[in-house]
Amino acid sequence: MPGSYTLSLSGLPGYCEPAATQSVTVASGANVTVNFDIACSYIAFSSDRGGTRQIYRMNLDGTGQAQLTTGACIADNPSWSPDGTRIAYSCTDGSSPPPIPIVDLYVINADGSNPVRLTDGTSRNIQPDWGPDGRIVFSTWRDGNDELYVMNADGTDPVRLTQTPDSGEFYPPARQRRLPRLAAVIRRATHQCRIAPRQTSARSVVMKRPCAVVWAEHLG
Repeated sequence: MPGSYTLSLSGLPGYCEPAATQSVTVASGANVTVNFDIACSYIAFSSDRGGTRQIYRMNLDGTGQAQLTTGACIADNPSWSPDGTRIAYSCTDGSSPPPIPIVDLYVINADGSNPVRLTDGTSRNIQPDWGPDGRIVFSTWRDGNDELYVMNADGTDPVRLTQTPDSGEFYPPARQRRLPRLAAVIRRATHQCRIAPRQTSARSVVMKRPCAVVWAEHLG
């Protein structure tokens, strides 16, 4: 609709600086693109610089590096909560036998305090990823093969999302922040992936890289 508008961007993670509002005038029949500059202060990453892989945090320019986790388990796959106050990560028991070691999921505060275990130490639970509703989606071997589950941020109410039809393996989640629907992508031996978005009919595509699960509203 033609007119003058003031636009603001909401829903950013808590560790990102608020984007400045922008004013735009839309002429009749015209399309207008508005770009926001967003600065997010921290990066969470894993490193074995101390001998055992642990979770670290640093500023965008690489300064201010701080170790957030300690202990004997192999900490990996950090994922920020939508509000930027917590980090979910996986913790592998290095003494458990391969090929399916015991891996638990944990949540810590952004400063490394208050670690909370979300899973029960009996299976492989990997690649936690926060959804826009504050729940965590992850891949787990608890059913005897890799399946996708979603649970509350405190580990309660785990819900199975997928039914693996064969030996295909579910790969880790990768999310576009703040988009509402979950699409399950299954990798098969032929590299053919079936994309099955919720509320949308399934369709197949061929992918050369490992498939992933993405939070996405539109899959092009």
